Amino acid sequence: QIKDDLLEIESTEEAIGKSINSDIKNNKYTYVKAVGVGASKERLKLLYSGTLDIVDKMTDEDNEKRAKVYKEVIKYVLLRIK
Repeated sequence: QIKDDLLEIESTEEAIGKSINSDIKNNKYTYVKAVGVGASKERLKLLYSGTLDIVDKMTDEDNEKRAKVYKEVIKYVLLRIK
């Protein structure tokens, strides 16, 4: 959700495929509104690294391929542009 809130503020309608700033226009209370853009980005990075750590701790020889997929999904959520 943090990433969605950031995209709505920082992206374009063309890039995300929907109107931007609708949360602001509708006076919605978002994480970004509560703590700001910088703190939201920092929290997103913290959640990203924490989630990767959890996957690493759960990974063994039997599920290395599955862990790699999980990590790709986690990376996509952080880096996606729409």
